[in-house]
Amino acid sequence: MAVKKWVGGTASFTTDANTTTNYSPVGVPTTGDDLYIDAGTGTIYSITTSLSALSAVTLNSLNISQSYTGSIGLSSAYLQVSATTVNIGQQFGGATVGNGSPLIRLNLGTVTSTVNIYNTAKTSALAGAGPVTILGTHTSSTLNVMNGIVSVAVDPLESSTFNTVNNSGTLYFGPSVTLSVINANAGSTTIRSACGTVNLTGGSLLTAGSGTLGLLQAYSGTASILSNGTISTINIYGASVDMSGDPRPKTVTNCTIYSGSLNADTGVKGSVTFTNPITIRASAGRFSLSLPQGITLAPA
Repeated sequence: MAVKKWVGGTASFTTDANTTTNYSPVGVPTTGDDLYIDAGTGTIYSITTSLSALSAVTLNSLNISQSYTGSIGLSSAYLQVSATTVNIGQQFGGATVGNGSPLIRLNLGTVTSTVNIYNTAKTSALAGAGPVTILGTHTSSTLNVMNGIVSVAVDPLESSTFNTVNNSGTLYFGPSVTLSVINANAGSTTIRSACGTVNLTGGSLLTAGSGTLGLLQAYSGTASILSNGTISTINIYGASVDMSGDPRPKTVTNCTIYSGSLNADTGVKGSVTFTNPITIRASAGRFSLSLPQGITLAPA
């Protein structure tokens, strides 16, 4: 195992991921290495050619500093490299905090990864996606977003899988992402795919498309349900859950309100079906409801 740093700049191959002299010490990274990409002290070189050269490599860690403002990947292609740990947006070596890269596109392949996003650029060079876009398909991978704007497989032809997601930034999931648990702690989370469990403890949640949702635990913040997939269970502990913005038919199997609010009145009769009566476990004054006609309540 070795520590490698991207320096780029080799004549005629300045942005080539497969050129040995674009790294310090000299040599293309191999499995088990730690790769650092930061601003350094000279010219910042992007990584935009030979993007599949590292596809068979599993790094111990991939570290992309907030001081790095070059591009990694292209609008049409990802840098293909696996890594056990990915850190994006940290500062190391005492470098001045930078603006971040407007284009980081990583395909992490099939290896289990823990991806930590500490910060990103505020604007993206890629229309319709954040400055950081991630792909990865291992069922045990984890994504932690502390700050910044991140997209996961937003193109309908792309797919990804994450077992656990913790979000306090701005996070977008495309329609073909497999998600087990999302902890939406702050910021905004947009889901266009199915998900097993969402724990909303702050910020905003928006669901779109047709993906199903197994369990929504809504403690705080706001949830806008604009998808028409079945929701098995909604438990509202203080958050605001709004289902009024999408008139397409949708079904909620179980719903329990402890406090907070639920708006399921889309203005279109029959657009929201509650399979079982809504259970009210809140005392008077601690909840509000806006429902279409024909919905049954079951006070506890």
